Amino acid sequence: MSLAQLPSLLSADAGIRGSLEQARDGGSLVVPQGATATITRALSELEPQPLVTVVVCATGRESDQLRDELRSVVPEGTHVLDFPAWETLPHERLSPHAETVARRRSALRQMRSAETPGNLVVVASIRALVQPLNPDLATFEPWIVTQGDDSRSLDAWL
Repeated sequence: MSLAQLPSLLSADAGIRGSLEQARDGGSLVVPQGATATITRALSELEPQPLVTVVVCATGRESDQLRDELRSVVPEGTHVLDFPAWETLPHERLSPHAETVARRRSALRQMRSAETPGNLVVVASIRALVQPLNPDLATFEPWIVTQGDDSRSLDAWL
């Protein structure tokens, strides 16, 4: 028997379908570690669409593993986003890596954008979710500087 049919079999059960619908409508759902990908796929197949699902993992390593697993099992048109934690502590005088900032910002922008088609699944560790965010981070437009730009025009931005 193929496990590919498992999400639809779970959705056919009235109790599980009720829990999935409650989670879809803003509730929460606690899932055993081995069943997360299957339940997330079943949830992403529910109507109405589009749907944003946030999957919270205990650690960053679990988050990375689940993100990779979900990308191989979610239905076509579902986007799996990574929302990583800062690798620095607030009291440290270090800035987070530019890649981490970009991945967090990209996830926020895609969650906020009405232009992203289909469902979104955001995978994050609990640490990533409790870390503070600048409320303007998702709306900030990047500066794009190209060769030949006049430095005086850049002064207007600063």
